[in-house]
Amino acid sequence: MTNGSLDSDGKLPLNFEYQFNFKENNGIKSYDTLEGLHRLDYLPLNAEKDGKMIGSYVLVEEKVPDGFEPADPKAIVLTETGNVQRVSLQNEEKFINVLKVVTDGTNQYATEGAELALYRADEAGNFIKDEAHFIENWISGSDGRYTKEDQFNDKIIEGFQVGDLKPHRISKVAYGTYYITEITPPAYMQKADPVKIEVGAEKIPVYRITNQPTIGTLEINKKGFRYQ
Repeated sequence: MTNGSLDSDGKLPLNFEYQFNFKENNGIKSYDTLEGLHRLDYLPLNAEKDGKMIGSYVLVEEKVPDGFEPADPKAIVLTETGNVQRVSLQNEEKFINVLKVVTDGTNQYATEGAELALYRADEAGNFIKDEAHFIENWISGSDGRYTKEDQFNDKIIEGFQVGDLKPHRISKVAYGTYYITEITPPAYMQKADPVKIEVGAEKIPVYRITNQPTIGTLEINKKGFRYQ
């Protein structure tokens, strides 16, 4: 601060040599501190409780960091104490789960050994298979199987059980349009077409990428032999 003297209203002037994101609106002053926090001073306290003035507010996140879920709004009550009161919002990591399955026309089965990749769509929402849009690739089944320890720690996704192949988890996926594409299909299976997905606030437990069996025609010519 340039000096610690009070202004004509008995408040600190809060004129900073360092003004990190400094704003003032209707007497409320907000700024980023050297500790990496965002501070608001002079928020009105407009009610009384237990002999102290209080103010009720709701903290809302307007912009979500890429790769994270939006935080829920938080109701806060400020109390006239003379101390700085700290509140926080916590974002959970945004991720998707992808499971490679094959079908026999009736049932689906998780399978190992297929190579898949995730690509971000271009600005028009189209699939572009190049390095600029590439996110990551993986081999189905490489994440292992669910164990009893996973069950004990409540880490098994609903619909799965101990012994099932784990879906592949891709972390910190920003909102947007993506394509899951198959590079190498499982043995005896047709290569699956790229699957377009929309990653947003909605939570989808598992994206399933399905292969159909390769269908062909086998012709057998039976010849007989005549013994003399």
